Amino acid sequence: MMDVKGKTKDNLKARMDIKEYCWRKELWLQELQNGKIVKPKASFSFTLDEKREIIEWVKNLRMPEGYASNLGKQAHMNEGKLIGETGPIAMMKVYDEYSSVQHLQLVKQVALGPESQVLTMNKYCVNSFKFQTEEVSRKKKTNNSVVYIQGDVDGIGQTIEYYGVIHEIIEVRYSGWPKKKIVFFRCEWFDPSHRGTKVDHQHNIIEVKHTRKYRSYDPFIIAQNVKQLYYAQYPLHRDNVDWWAIIKSKLVGRIEIDNVLDVAY
Repeated sequence: MMDVKGKTKDNLKARMDIKEYCWRKELWLQELQNGKIVKPKASFSFTLDEKREIIEWVKNLRMPEGYASNLGKQAHMNEGKLIGETGPIAMMKVYDEYSSVQHLQLVKQVALGPESQVLTMNKYCVNSFKFQTEEVSRKKKTNNSVVYIQGDVDGIGQTIEYYGVIHEIIEVRYSGWPKKKIVFFRCEWFDPSHRGTKVDHQHNIIEVKHTRKYRSYDPFIIAQNVKQLYYAQYPLHRDNVDWWAIIKSKLVGRIEIDNVLDVAY
């Protein structure tokens, strides 16, 4: 679609094959009176102005730190293209599990109640992700404040996911030995109903209407249960200005495997 010279597969050889195998004559190579061969512009490729608008959108895209934060440096407005390597590597997710003894100790300390004072932070690392409050992210080129968490199952068997923004990071400590602490994120959630969240399961596309918020007061979530994402606006559809496309972050340095087959040895 970007039709970058030297990168696109829509080259002269491909167009020669199209004439032999495809009935779309508008894509066939054309010979001018002077004998010069011309490749007609495909309807699915962007114009230079559209490319520049997309590149401008890429420059303003704010991803989590260490993910693909240098995209703006790769953007060349005049040429309407990206230069260099920009893609992040998808990695496997690994989750820490407490032993049964640790779990019992934690339950006992929680039953005694937390200490009277809490610690507030503006950044916290957990689940191999770096999180920051919205206030901190607002001042940076990157954005580490957008999160999501899985909730209950709806009436058609789909897991409801809640998408939100971190406003505050709170560490609650419990007395006893060994010392235990729990970190909470205070978040503002987007409306998870169909009026505020659209999910296309076929194409795995999720959209949230950032102007609609979750009405129920349920802002706190345990940090270990949260996963990271970022959002992208639509560069060429002004009618979708209220809707953000949700992109779930991949762990850098690990390979993510959805389905694992048991192999007999």
